[in-house]
Amino acid sequence: MKVKPSGGVDTGGGDEPDNTGLAIGGAAVAGAATAAGAVLLLRRRTR
Repeated sequence: MKVKPSGGVDTGGGDEPDNTGLAIGGAAVAGAATAAGAVLLLRRRTR
């Protein structure tokens, strides 16, 4: 599974260490979870 940074630039030919891909994927998941949590909090406050 190839992970592209937010800039849309491919990071190489697939021979980079797995740690970088996991770090990028983990940051993306954490960012998405944080954004979803913020949306849920805002929705609760408006009710």
